[in-house]
Amino acid sequence: MKNNHILLIFLGVTAILFASCEKWLSVQPEDRYTEEQVYTTANGFEEALNGVYLSLSSNDLYGANLTLTIPDVLAQYYKTNTYSTHPFYSMGAYTYTEKNVKSQFSAIWTQAYVSIANINKLLENLDTKGESILKPARYKTMKGELLGLRAFIHFDLLRLYGPVYDSADSTALAIPYYHQVTSNIEPFLPANKVLESALTDLNNALPLLENDVVKALGYKEQNNHRFNYYAVLGTKARALLWRKDYIGAHQAAKKVIAVSSLFPWIVGSKITADLQNPDRIFHTELLFAVYANSLYDNYNKYFYYELANNILAGGSNQYINKVFESKAGDYRNTPIWKVPPQGVNFVVSQKYADIADKRAGVQQQRNLIPIIRLSEMYYILAETEADPTLALEYLNSVLNNRGLTSLAGNVDIQNEVLKEYRKEFYSEGQLWYYYKRRKITSILSALPSSNNGTIPNTAWVIPIPDEELANR
Repeated sequence: MKNNHILLIFLGVTAILFASCEKWLSVQPEDRYTEEQVYTTANGFEEALNGVYLSLSSNDLYGANLTLTIPDVLAQYYKTNTYSTHPFYSMGAYTYTEKNVKSQFSAIWTQAYVSIANINKLLENLDTKGESILKPARYKTMKGELLGLRAFIHFDLLRLYGPVYDSADSTALAIPYYHQVTSNIEPFLPANKVLESALTDLNNALPLLENDVVKALGYKEQNNHRFNYYAVLGTKARALLWRKDYIGAHQAAKKVIAVSSLFPWIVGSKITADLQNPDRIFHTELLFAVYANSLYDNYNKYFYYELANNILAGGSNQYINKVFESKAGDYRNTPIWKVPPQGVNFVVSQKYADIADKRAGVQQQRNLIPIIRLSEMYYILAETEADPTLALEYLNSVLNNRGLTSLAGNVDIQNEVLKEYRKEFYSEGQLWYYYKRRKITSILSALPSSNNGTIPNTAWVIPIPDEELANR
């Protein structure tokens, strides 16, 4: 999408986001005047930042497309090939040229770059006006959040649309990286240059967030609803792992688990005994999550058992038993996967089903979609640790907090990490990127009756939308 188009969309999105503000209703529609109205008060800056987070929670991004549906369909978590009428039939078959599939990928691309434009516009005003309007501490943390978010979104675009990253193709052209809102069309950069820009943003964000309140309070007071210091560190660990800088990824992940008490493991009774208001997402463990108002509508749209053959589900009890190795005590298994009263005769996910207590702010897990988890940092440590004894300790730390016993010392660590990614990240979009990073083509799949699936090598790179390529 051309950047001048992005700018126009930014202005439209901004108008929508601030439509509820009384001051906004009184301003004239000229673009410059509108911008001046927004960035004249501390509240205006905060509202603009809230607008960025709202855009992340949209269905085109982390409210659905990048979490609940598309990457998990590509990872063959769900049986989408029983009937050609299934809404994700073509996506599950990697038919990227099909009209509806192209439209979905285009929506991700467009909304992601709209969000980046919003971030860059806010950063621009922050640098020119922010220090005189905001308190110094807030100026720093806001800038840190924004730089972190800019890196985070670009990195996810790289993971989705970019090449499989290794020495052979890390120099292949991938995506543009926008550092500012400009009328110029930014060029496509090689994957390694995109990653370098993302890591620069992340490294610049960390010192700005040095006094982030999350370092004292952790997940409390909804600190994991925003891109905090540990969300930046977690993203850095992901990015370095993608670059195959295993030492750097290990160091970043280790800094997070050094303060793991700030993001405490789920209390077992909250998932197994609280039947009215279970915490199926383990919200205290989340380094970063998006608050999605549309979450329960999307649950009904994609996962509700009355959808029958159009449901996003494993398609058989056999498949789910293989994923969870028939371990009923796993908090991620039987408390979440249940046989419904009608619709289908196999277990379906209730991970995002609504809870009984809908009072605002009472049940902190409500409306949240996990984006970065504490457990992922342990998986990164296990994958990158040279000492097999220590690697196993990292892995067992997660297992013991999922209601499971420790693994024996003679297991294949990398295979166990793979199995954990399958169990941990349902409806969160991370398994596909794990497969792509490690170029795993033979997988456990919901599609064939044998559950032995294959990812074709042609599936790894998502095509750039036609409208982005036109007239370049």
